[in-house]
Amino acid sequence: MYLIEESVPGVSTARKTGMDNVLQRLFERNVEFHHILAVTDADTIPPKEWLEKIANGFSRPQIGCLAGTHEASKEIEEKIERATGIKHYFNIIPSLIEFFEKNRIVLIKMSGPNSAFTAVAYAHGKGIKQEYDPSGRIKLSEVNNLGNRIRQCGYKIAPMQCKVIKNRRRELFEIINNCKNSYFPEGFSTNGRFNVIREDESELLDFACSNIPKETWEYYRHKMIYKVLNNFIFQPLILGDITNEKIREFFTSEEINFFLSICSSPLNFLNNQNTGKFFKNFLSHLEETLEL
Repeated sequence: MYLIEESVPGVSTARKTGMDNVLQRLFERNVEFHHILAVTDADTIPPKEWLEKIANGFSRPQIGCLAGTHEASKEIEEKIERATGIKHYFNIIPSLIEFFEKNRIVLIKMSGPNSAFTAVAYAHGKGIKQEYDPSGRIKLSEVNNLGNRIRQCGYKIAPMQCKVIKNRRRELFEIINNCKNSYFPEGFSTNGRFNVIREDESELLDFACSNIPKETWEYYRHKMIYKVLNNFIFQPLILGDITNEKIREFFTSEEINFFLSICSSPLNFLNNQNTGKFFKNFLSHLEETLEL
């Protein structure tokens, strides 16, 4: 086991340093690159079968990446349900993503907390690259962007079929503080993430369950679901990455028109009585489809 120090703050820098170091060691040893690079985060707990699932996932030679999802712990979901009456508060998200991927409605996206690459595919994709927006703020999609480059090299991305449990500190911080983006809240630094969050997950959860009204919990959950729909379905539809025919297997024409109409003014629909009601009816249909 190797412990590598990286002086530059930031998740993407740490990932790049670690993964590039593996390739360098393989090159120095002059061995064939029949190796797998598995990626997770410090605030996640992989299941015992994680490495076995990853190894089995690369059974076909054309697969260059495995994309997994992450869920909240059973204890967190149960505590939120007791406090708010809302079932599957966070875990509707991985269920929704996995449903889309299983039914081939969307292009599979990579995520930092739960991904794996063959060493050859990683090298062909030019590795992790930190990207910045026009204001100089760190972009948060370095692992997914690497997956896109690997796909463009001719490799396939397959679902990992294995979730990790991820800490929900960020989401709870946003719920409590009505913060749009806890990665970069007021006074953000371009050198890292989570710069103002120091509380423990359990402390944040206890405070939120005792002090945050149900309406706020519902609103935040609706925002999470909308973000998945927009990122996985409607923005790719606008860009031509997926077609109407694919999503008509899941969405009605009325739902497609509704979501396309709100892409230019995201989230305002939740505050509108008519569109908010439409979205809540859609969620009922969604939870039945996912059999939650």
